[in-house]
Amino acid sequence: MNADKHCTANFELARTLTINKAGAGSGTVGGAGSYANGTTASAAATADTNSFFTGWSGDCGTGTTSPVDVLMDGNKTCTATFVRAWTLTVNSNGTGSGILGGAGIYVDSTTVLVSATANPDSFFTGWSGACGGDTSPVNVTMDADKTCTATFALMRTLTVNTSGAGSGTVGGAGSYVNGIIVSVSATANPDSIFTGWSGDCGGNTNPVNVTMDADKTCTATFALRRALTVNTSGAGSGTVGGAGSYADGAIVSVSATANPDSNFIGWGGDCTGTTSPVNVTMNTDKTCTAIFALTPTLTIILTGNGKGKVTSSPSGIDCGTDCTETYATNTSVTLTAIPVADYVFKGWSDSNCPGIAPCTVIMDTDKVISANFQKYFPWMMFLPTIINKQP
Repeated sequence: MNADKHCTANFELARTLTINKAGAGSGTVGGAGSYANGTTASAAATADTNSFFTGWSGDCGTGTTSPVDVLMDGNKTCTATFVRAWTLTVNSNGTGSGILGGAGIYVDSTTVLVSATANPDSFFTGWSGACGGDTSPVNVTMDADKTCTATFALMRTLTVNTSGAGSGTVGGAGSYVNGIIVSVSATANPDSIFTGWSGDCGGNTNPVNVTMDADKTCTATFALRRALTVNTSGAGSGTVGGAGSYADGAIVSVSATANPDSNFIGWGGDCTGTTSPVNVTMNTDKTCTAIFALTPTLTIILTGNGKGKVTSSPSGIDCGTDCTETYATNTSVTLTAIPVADYVFKGWSDSNCPGIAPCTVIMDTDKVISANFQKYFPWMMFLPTIINKQP
């Protein structure tokens, strides 16, 4: 103090900045304290990892900027609001692949659109976890940490072709999820017939099931349809088999079976001969006619005062006991007359069988033949001589 001196102390008003927190979330705030009147303070809000800072209220305004400047021209209070944040995880699984959307961290109660888009070689088959169903995109409400899993399967291509001289339509071609079972069908046009599968479909079952564990190709073969008609004719009757529709070139067995009162005597039309069954190659529409004749009956009558019997070849007649027999039309039957002791056979009633030799008849109709047996008298052996000596 080398002289009298004067000092003046200046005092300014102090202003207080208070920063509070609100909401279900958590975080840290900065900038609270005492500031000189008129100065600018910086208020900051930093959310924790499980939270979001959603904005200010009070003297820091209503924005979401952090930090924010506050003019300290009075005591001031700012409130930082934090809300709970939830994590949405979106995964994929399966043999296929694709692109996922929607994963992230979201404010509590936010509705999030979650999507799954399959790659060109894959199919999206559905969701599991917090997402359900097979719709994409799907909405998820974020009220907790959630995980959605999209399943992708490899896409398999099924190709269905046609071949052959015939024509028709096929069904089942397309793209399918790996492992799915697909029904493949073939429908012939009216002038054609489906004859079977080749490639990854086999046999002639229609429709046929195919397991799509790889890309597959099925070929349906159609042939031109050929109609086989089988008729009957003649006085007899019977049943025929083999009529129907067949693939061009098919070999068909045609049969004719006579009824008990009839004989099958042969074929007409596109079938020939007398064999049954007979094979027919269906290289065009064809008609076969089975000819049936009534079965002719052979009847033997024993006449005269003698005794004997008549037998036949082929067998059937043994008259006295069995004097009636039926034979196939046009059968040649030989009759033999056999007298018993002390009797003689005198001849046949059929004009085609003179004398006493065996008689052969053709069974082209019903026939009745008499065999005459007479009593043998010893003097009969001299009768021709006596007759010849008469004057």
